Parts: sequence; C-alpha cells; structure tokens
Amino acid sequence: MKITNKYGFPDAVVDGIKYVSGMYDKGDSDFSCTELIAPPRVIALKKKHFDEIEIDVSSLVWSVLGTAVHLIVQKGARPGRDISEVRYYHKFGEKVVSAQIDLYTISEHRLSDYKCTKARAFCSGMKPKKEWVAQMNIQALIMKRAYGIEAKRLEIIGLLRDHDHKEADRDSGYPSTELASLNIPIYAEAQVERYIFERIEAHEKAREELPECTREDTWYGIRCQKFCEARNFCEQYQRSKK
Repeated sequence: MKITNKYGFPDAVVDGIKYVSGMYDKGDSDFSCTELIAPPRVIALKKKHFDEIEIDVSSLVWSVLGTAVHLIVQKGARPGRDISEVRYYHKFGEKVVSAQIDLYTISEHRLSDYKCTKARAFCSGMKPKKEWVAQMNIQALIMKRAYGIEAKRLEIIGLLRDHDHKEADRDSGYPSTELASLNIPIYAEAQVERYIFERIEAHEKAREELPECTREDTWYGIRCQKFCEARNFCEQYQRSKK
C-alpha cells in the first residue's frame, strides 16, 4: 500500500503517522477478527491490489489516534489485575483466527474495547453496531476456547471525537461526556462459532469469485465513497457511480 502526502504536510508528521499505522499485525493467523467481520469483497480486493492501493496520510488520522489510545490503555493496565493488548489465537476447522483485546479486567471478568467514534452511536436507544457485537463476541469466544478466560461482561468504551456539550445540555439522551460506555450483548457460544465458520467460508469463496457487497456492507454507500481503500478497483462501486 502506498501512502501519499497530497497536501504537503511536514515529513516528521507524515513519517510518524506512517510508523503508527504500520504497527498493526495479525500475527500468525489466517484471519484476524477485524478481517473476519469485514465484507469479503473488500478484503479480497485489498489483498489482490495491496501494492497498487494509494491512501493519503490525511485519511489515517483517526485510525492513528485509535492506535494511540490503545497504547495509553496498555500503559495504564495494572499488572496482575488487567490484561491489555494481547493477541489470542484459536483454530476453527483448518483456519486460525486471531483477536487482539484492548483490556480485560480480571476481577470483574469484563472485556472492554476502545473506539474513537461519533457520539451518535452512544445516544440512548441506539443499538450497538452489528460489527461491534460480532467483534467482541468473537474475542470473548477465542479467549475462552484458547486460554479458559471467560468474559461475563462486554463493553465498548467510546472516545467521542465529535462530542458537543451544548447538545448534551439540550438532550438528556445524548452522552454527557466525551468518554462513554456501551454494553454489548453476549451471544451463545454455539451461535458465535457458527458465525465464525460462516464468515471463514464467505471469505474463502471470495478469493475465487467476488461476491457483491450488500447495502449494509457499504453503509448505504458511505463506506464506498469515503472509507473503502479498494474502491478504485471495485466494479460494483464504479457501477454505482453511474
């Protein structure tokens, strides 16, 4: 993947963002949890065209800040009381799936995941994003199957990058602070395992024949226009523009 600097930011800024954005490593696994829950078409196209894909350094800011938050949490983890930034592995059939957790509080059996996101996702009455629910249930299952560590509570800790104090004063259902939590439902192990096998099969098939992304996969077009790194190589996206 080629990282560009179209807006002429200082080299030190660009190199720093490049360094942090390159820290992600799924380890010795066939699929990371993040890959598994992503649309198979997107992952297949990114792998096929990885060396051709260009992404500007300016669009990496939020993902880099997310990585920085993880480093902060890791620094604050208490030895013997917390588990932080550990990648776990488990084999499902012939494929190894890995999941890196942000924070597990041992005494509370609580698994927490940190996200730099928008305040709207944490307003009262909003259901957790499906990909968040899938991600955390996969993490919990892998931890239990591989190491016998059971999570009895799952939560997303949101760092709300667009939080508005005036909106919080006007609307009681709006998050009151820039830091908010959201409980994630825990699914039955059999259901999560079935989902994992279904996703593995879908991604394996995508390597042979690209499936179409659903409207939900594309976030009703928003992902394609602004966030999909493979859009320039995607016939489905090109058709949608016409």
